[in-house]
Amino acid sequence: MVDDNDLSCGPASGRQTAPKTVHGLTWDYSKIASQYDATRDLPEEKLMACYDRLIEQSLFPKSGKILDAGCGTGQASLPLAARGYDIHGIDISQDITARAQSKVLPTWRAGYSVGDVRSLAADDSSFDAVVVSKLFQHVEDWREACRELIRVVRPGCYIVQINERGAFGNSVRRYFSRKADELGFRGRYAGLNPHSGEELAAFMRSQGVSRCKSICPTFDGP
Repeated sequence: MVDDNDLSCGPASGRQTAPKTVHGLTWDYSKIASQYDATRDLPEEKLMACYDRLIEQSLFPKSGKILDAGCGTGQASLPLAARGYDIHGIDISQDITARAQSKVLPTWRAGYSVGDVRSLAADDSSFDAVVVSKLFQHVEDWREACRELIRVVRPGCYIVQINERGAFGNSVRRYFSRKADELGFRGRYAGLNPHSGEELAAFMRSQGVSRCKSICPTFDGP
């Protein structure tokens, strides 16, 4: 978990019923699937160092079944598959999940498919951990997404948010971010502001999560 406001949340008390309907916006990156990785650099060695740190602090399992919610092209979870974890990734985009699945080696236990984080096709207490990477900023009803993640993670296990600072600081993203700022588009998230870690933590606690912990390493982008 890597950010100025990264959270490892758990354990939760009590399970909730999966919602039958979803509301509000959520971003679909299908149109840029072929360029997705080129504009998003999540250094594997630094990511795995963060996972190792979480494992050392008993905030992440050494093995088990992991949900990558809003998985994109699998950047946050494919390194875990290489280590032997059982990975289940879901994203709203068919093109994006197909790209993630194309990276899976035959010996890995990893599957990526279309799904909505606000209404997961999974039983209660199905996963040993959940990882999300910059998910909540793209989902207008991010609170419903949080409820679903709490529902599907096993009691005593953790939800890890990766919201790294600096990893996506490449020239293309810097250019468009600067232009958006110049034009006054500063509130440009469908959901939770990615720097609102305390708001996320407060909501998680209101849903029965007993502990939220921040870890703050920085990734330096090119």
